[in-house]
Formats: sequence, structure tokens, C-alpha cells
Amino acid sequence: MRVRPKKDFKMMGASDTLDRTRAYKATKATNQPDWEAKGLIFVDNFLLSNDDYDVVDEESEPTPTMQFCWWA
Repeated sequence: MRVRPKKDFKMMGASDTLDRTRAYKATKATNQPDWEAKGLIFVDNFLLSNDDYDVVDEESEPTPTMQFCWWA
């Protein structure tokens, strides 16, 4: 899923930022309590609730699979 933050975010003590004009790949925060009810997601190192973002694309991007060839 891709989301766009409703406001700019900056992590204190780090250089991590989220810009409200860009879209980011998000992961559902299934390890958090009530994640579905609160709409919790992870974007980079940020935990956002459904009040903090707008969904841009519901489909997740396919991740390329790496194939290794082992020759004996």
C-alpha cells in the first residue's frame, strides 16, 4: 500500500523525515494492539494512525524475487 502523510513528520534525534507532498510505501502494523481499528501502519521508522495519512494506492507493489543458481 502507498500512502501520503497529511503533514510533515520529523523524528527527534534522527534525520528521518516524511514529506506530505510525497507518497511512501506502508506496511500494516500488525504487531500493534488494535492496529485494524486505529488504522496503524509503519512508514519507514514512523508509526502512523489513520488520522495521519491518506491512502494513494491500496494494492501493494509486487516485490521482485531473487533467484539463485547453485552450480555443483
